[in-house]
Amino acid sequence: MGYPPPVYRPVVVRYPHRRLQISSGLPDRVQRHAKPGGPSTPDGEVAGETRLRQQGEPLVGWNSRKRHKVKRLAAGRPRIPAQRPVTDTLLDLGTGAGLRLAASADSREVDRRLLAALHGEIERAGQRGWQTSEMVRAVRREHSARHSRLVTGPEPLPEWADRNGLDRVTAIESMVQVLRLLTSMPRVGPVSPAPAGEPGRQLLDRVRGLLAEAEATDDAEIAEARTLAAQELLRENTGDGRTGGRRIAVDNPYEQPKAQLLRAVAAANGCHAVWMQEFGLVDVTGPVTGLYATELLFGSLLAQAARAMNLIDSKSRAVRQTFLTAYAERIADRLGAPTEFKISG
Repeated sequence: MGYPPPVYRPVVVRYPHRRLQISSGLPDRVQRHAKPGGPSTPDGEVAGETRLRQQGEPLVGWNSRKRHKVKRLAAGRPRIPAQRPVTDTLLDLGTGAGLRLAASADSREVDRRLLAALHGEIERAGQRGWQTSEMVRAVRREHSARHSRLVTGPEPLPEWADRNGLDRVTAIESMVQVLRLLTSMPRVGPVSPAPAGEPGRQLLDRVRGLLAEAEATDDAEIAEARTLAAQELLRENTGDGRTGGRRIAVDNPYEQPKAQLLRAVAAANGCHAVWMQEFGLVDVTGPVTGLYATELLFGSLLAQAARAMNLIDSKSRAVRQTFLTAYAERIADRLGAPTEFKISG
């Protein structure tokens, strides 16, 4: 007595955003199950799937990239080029990229791709608003001056390795490190030219005179009084209403209280400041007169804080950090910065 033939029934797995059917005829393939015009899957998505079938695209293991591709095809939108077409493969190698690339049989192709990727990332970072000097500074801050020379003058890998006395593996690792940093740079606004927002010569001379007196005295009350007087004079410089942006360097030691001090000074002058800690920069935007006042006052306040710290007996980093934090909080209060820009704790 034989057994009855097996009955194959499709198994439908329901998900909140899509329905998938595991076909009994093809148990190892996952196919999208939808009828045209259905509420869960628009007609365009089915059309996009049909195009993928005609193009021979596999439907196994649909991921988000393929789903977006279906929607893009259905809507008739052109394919958007990848931001880093060459660099993606290089950066996906992760740790040990130098060893794996150095072991490649086609060393010339590796060198060519690395150089092309480097040129491309420098260009794309520039399109996102970064100046060459800022890229160089960010790379030097994160890695070394040797790495930063890849930004100022990209050259083929063998020549750069010989010039810096590096073996091939180390040279490749260095270049990949620079590429990773460049790709992580976000979009930033344009930078206003340095003279923008500068007050008249007579007013500027008075401001600089007051700030010089503040920097030369050991009396904290006199220094604050001169700084506040300079701030009031700078507020008289109304300018022509133009807006712009500046990126001001903030580095260790004590970069956090320095950044908080800069944010407070910017807020007191009608500007907005964002601390990009990874790159050691504060991006300041606002009226050009406020930008000029922010940069001028911040430089003077740093000099005053350094002079005041030299009077402290303790050389402990923690004590100096606490002092500078309290100093930044006091200045924020004296300049009348909004509460959210004052330091707490």
